[in-house]
Amino acid sequence: MLRPAWVPTGLRSHLSRRCMPLEYRTRQSFEASLSMIYRRVGSSPASVPPRCLASTTHIKTALLPLNKQLEATHQQLLPDAEDAVDTATKISRAQQILNHEFQNEELLWEALQTPGSNVPMLGGRALTQGNKRLASLGDAVATMIIKHECYVMNYSIGETSDFVQRVVNNPRLISLCNEAGLTACINRNPSQRGIVSPQTLADTIEAVIGAVYLDGGINKARSTMKLLRII
Repeated sequence: MLRPAWVPTGLRSHLSRRCMPLEYRTRQSFEASLSMIYRRVGSSPASVPPRCLASTTHIKTALLPLNKQLEATHQQLLPDAEDAVDTATKISRAQQILNHEFQNEELLWEALQTPGSNVPMLGGRALTQGNKRLASLGDAVATMIIKHECYVMNYSIGETSDFVQRVVNNPRLISLCNEAGLTACINRNPSQRGIVSPQTLADTIEAVIGAVYLDGGINKARSTMKLLRII
């Protein structure tokens, strides 16, 4: 229900001349009378005194377009507010999972985008392919870290290649994404009704590695890979 203070000035003046008893001359008295009528508007006609019936009917008719306008505005603004809360929640949850507080949260949010999400651009970067560009970087970073570990352990070139394939293959990355809880943080494509493809799950693991690398450096990326049990 609209509050009396929200009624436009023109309507207040009209109501004061047409709908209010003459003794309500002051602004305070007018507000009090208008509040009384608003409370009675929702009542059945039988409960409204005859002297107020015409006034309440006139007010309801006059305010109908304004009510519709406010309702339409509310419907337009509400999704944006919900999106903002959803974004903050997902970013916060992902940071907890990764045990890393991002200096640039846009990098993490980019890593959580599916192709066709409702975020077409972020930080001046087009996200037409979602997190795939960041996933490509993360894949390179992960491969470099794994190969470095293999070098330290004196693996041969063949052994290193085999180890890389075992560690960063898609089925394993998909499983790790679900186990870590990152799947719930993904910003999904609205047209896919909440469904996330297996490839997107694998890309997300690699993308968050790329995001952590850009935000915190190679050592932090290595720690994240260990935390996610990639290595």
